[in-house]
Amino acid sequence: MKLSALEKENLLSIIASPRLVASHQKPASIQQGTEIPYVTNTDKKSHVQFKDAVLGMEVTPTISRDNKVEMVLKISHNSPDTAITTSQNHHLSINKQEIATSVTVKNNDTLILGGIFQQKQEKTEAGIPFLSQLPLLGNLFTNSFQHIDRRVLIVFITPKLINI
Repeated sequence: MKLSALEKENLLSIIASPRLVASHQKPASIQQGTEIPYVTNTDKKSHVQFKDAVLGMEVTPTISRDNKVEMVLKISHNSPDTAITTSQNHHLSINKQEIATSVTVKNNDTLILGGIFQQKQEKTEAGIPFLSQLPLLGNLFTNSFQHIDRRVLIVFITPKLINI
């Protein structure tokens, strides 16, 4: 089944389909994402700083005589995580996921990289005001919801040699 068909069935989500042109033994990179602002306080002054939340790839290809492509790859997916607030500062944490490898692939063959798994569990409770807080009877007027979000980052790379 093709990836686009799985996406139409809501079984997966394609988050990026970038194209990157690189030269023999020269590094190339591509990034897509955002910078997240956060405030820090030092010496009675507030400063705005930024953290990157991006999906990025760095590649250095080496082309062999038999049209195989060796690629030194670094793929990273950084996303916002929880924020920690202290009395003076707001600290933003970034969830970092990275793959770093060196592989050799034939021209036009597809390389599949994966194994980065993320799971978030969220539990919420809702209830009827006042009644949900009654001792012994409160549980009868309360609903608990649990949501588990599982994500796997899988990267497909197909090197294509072009003549210039």
